[in-house]
Amino acid sequence: MFTNVKNALVRKKYIRLLGTLVAAFGNTEVVARIVGIAQKDAQGMFASEPTFLSVNPAAPDAQGNVQVMATQAGVDAFNAANAAAAAAAQNTADPAATAGDTSAAIETFEISSEFALTPIQRKGHAGGRESKYPFMKLELGQSFFVATTPKAFASTLSGGNRKGKKETPVRRFTLRSVDETAQGRGKGIRVWRVEPLPPKAAKVAPAGTTKQG
Repeated sequence: MFTNVKNALVRKKYIRLLGTLVAAFGNTEVVARIVGIAQKDAQGMFASEPTFLSVNPAAPDAQGNVQVMATQAGVDAFNAANAAAAAAAQNTADPAATAGDTSAAIETFEISSEFALTPIQRKGHAGGRESKYPFMKLELGQSFFVATTPKAFASTLSGGNRKGKKETPVRRFTLRSVDETAQGRGKGIRVWRVEPLPPKAAKVAPAGTTKQG
């Protein structure tokens, strides 16, 4: 209804006003079926759905309202739209109704003691999935080639170094740009496993000094 009205708020307003006209249509008195609606709204509704309502051509009253009455076509369209919306809401609330099932299925779960709890598989750690790049397989001085740039590989290298700090012994990696066209690999980067950095020495205050508080 009123689908050619682009503004969603105006379209909802027209549908609400049509509902008011439909409610009045059920009255047996013709006078009671007539509803006063703002002339602008009546004109907009009639322009969108001319078969849904009848507008009195007389001039608007002091409040700017004109006399409007729903037609049988408007009543039928409004009731059909309401019935379709109610059916859709019912199907959404009850999936069994959508499938044509008259009774909701009761799901059951079998309890078992036969299966042991498996360990969590963590990427890049022993017992988990292997990392795409063989960081943790490198021995000191070993390396691997990747056809990429240092900038593109920077976050991957940082991730490898973060994981390497948690290993025993600690592992550290670095990379360099290389041109291995002669070896058939082209330009890229090579990642080496290198010696871990020595731990930072603790700062010792000079003798005879006191901390100012």
